[in-house]
Amino acid sequence: MKVPKRLRGMEDQTSTGAQAFSRATRSLGDLLISYGYNYIDTPIMEETELFLRKSGGELAKRMYTFTDPGGRRVSLRPEFTSSIVRACLDGLGSDVYPMRWWYAGPVFRYEMDNANKRQFTQMGAELLGVDNASSDAEVMAMAVEGLSKLGVAQVALVVGHIGFILAVLKSQNVSERGRIFLINSIPELQLGASGLEEVKKRAEVLGLSGSDERTDSSAQSDYEPDIETMKNYITRTTAAERGVRGMEEIWDRFTRKQESESPFEKFNAATELLQRVVQIKGKKSNALQAVKELGLPKDPLKVLSRFEESFEAFEQYGLDVDVVIDFGLVRGVAYYSDLIFDLMWPNAEGESLGGGGRYNGLAQAIGGSESIPAIGFAWSLDDAVLVSSDQTITGETINSKANNLLIRPLNEAASGCALQEVRKQRDVGKIVSFDMTGISLEKALAYAVSQGIDQVLTVDENGLVIEENVR
Repeated sequence: MKVPKRLRGMEDQTSTGAQAFSRATRSLGDLLISYGYNYIDTPIMEETELFLRKSGGELAKRMYTFTDPGGRRVSLRPEFTSSIVRACLDGLGSDVYPMRWWYAGPVFRYEMDNANKRQFTQMGAELLGVDNASSDAEVMAMAVEGLSKLGVAQVALVVGHIGFILAVLKSQNVSERGRIFLINSIPELQLGASGLEEVKKRAEVLGLSGSDERTDSSAQSDYEPDIETMKNYITRTTAAERGVRGMEEIWDRFTRKQESESPFEKFNAATELLQRVVQIKGKKSNALQAVKELGLPKDPLKVLSRFEESFEAFEQYGLDVDVVIDFGLVRGVAYYSDLIFDLMWPNAEGESLGGGGRYNGLAQAIGGSESIPAIGFAWSLDDAVLVSSDQTITGETINSKANNLLIRPLNEAASGCALQEVRKQRDVGKIVSFDMTGISLEKALAYAVSQGIDQVLTVDENGLVIEENVR
């Protein structure tokens, strides 16, 4: 009888590999705990609908999905974020925000391009209930600092902003369906003139850029449609891009537009503007200046202003990392709404060791009664361990007897000094949550009680620390 073979993309692990993995997990776990994050574990298998509600995009095509014996459609988790938001909506933990969670475990994706990597380990964190520059900065800082603790050198933090892209398209009056189509087309737009023309043609086929009115012209057209070409375009688009139109209706609209020689000027102008935006990539100051020179309307510029604030807050952490802005950055999960980032190694053009972003609409999308602002990230732990300097894993072990602290700046001007105090306390093994909400001392003490925190430290702009015992 033939011995069953290991499934491709699923790995067996010996004690040697497991030890390196365990050391890395312990070091990164200590880091996340030191930031005040609590561990959460979610089921490996969930209802498929949970991941389809907002994850969508490329991820939906790569899920391991089947019908269980009870007749339910279920999937092995392709990522953690949706499950953690679902757990919070189910009542896990308190209803006091911000919530900080960290996790580690296997995820499953049917990768076609990299068939040797279909089960892998993600480790990361989610911060729920806060939407400001400080929360963006904290999550990016943890992501970068973790790789540093593993001894991974030459990491680049590549940052984009899907919310800015959406604001640009909305300012050009592009429909929601058109926005989905163009965001999915960003990789092609980055290819230059050939990609631009390809995107324009496909938009025309899908009826995204012309009038819905039927032409009264009775003139016969010399245009001979190539149905095979049209089918190729259609099969490369998602249902969200096509909308409710069937193949026949799309074809009818396409031929009518060809016959009337409609110019599609507005949509094409928006597409050309988007191409100029997504080709901007470089150091922070250069990239921001380049996008400002495009003469964009005020709404996209307002989003850009918050983007800059997030960078200023991140810089207060004093981390040694190469930061690159890439306005063409897209990630394979559709729930991202604003800032997104990748951790690239050995440089900005290398391979991703993880990434994350803001997903403010996910809670409502999966059934929550209201929107919950949130941001998170994950390391691809297998890849990170592979390129780490295992012997150089650094960081103080968490002192289980040390006080659990909440450190708050007295005012906005005190944020830098407060973060210095945060680093000082974490360096000696203490667990420190940083208050980024600007709440009063009274509310900070109430929050500390709800989270089991022992002390609240208030830091002023001169670095003076005032301690308040919670219990």
